[in-house]
Amino acid sequence: MKAELQKTKQDLAVEKSKSLRDSNQINLLCIQCYRLTDRYRAVVASHTALQDASHDLASELRAHKCALDLTRKELDESLKDTDTYRETMLKQDDDYKLVKMQLKEGKEDEIVQCRMLTSKLRSLGKSYEMGRAVYDMLLLQVEGQYSGDKVVLERMREALKEAFGGFFENE
Repeated sequence: MKAELQKTKQDLAVEKSKSLRDSNQINLLCIQCYRLTDRYRAVVASHTALQDASHDLASELRAHKCALDLTRKELDESLKDTDTYRETMLKQDDDYKLVKMQLKEGKEDEIVQCRMLTSKLRSLGKSYEMGRAVYDMLLLQVEGQYSGDKVVLERMREALKEAFGGFFENE
């Protein structure tokens, strides 16, 4: 009986040691499980934070894209305005050249008309006094009419002198 009791004690001690070992293994497994759970929670939290950051970045990207689209539209409108302005400037330049040419032709025509008129007046006023009076009258009219344009005024004076060329050689 003692031997049986001894054997039972030994069996119990073996069982107790197995149970303790199993309990320690269970504790280790629980600790590992807790660690894995903590890691899992950290990963989930990190994943959630990354998703939030991703959503924020996506929203920011959409906002930047909208701003870029608006800027692109403004740039297109600005380019259209620039093209319109350039075309207007080219047209104004062409108009300016045309008006300048017409003005030059008009001045040339006026000079020719003045020469013809002075020639006719010269033929009418044969006397020196009459010719001088006509010349002075025309000179005053020319100076009054072309006082703003020195080039045309000089050309008109020369045309008058040329038209009355031989009339005042004594002076």
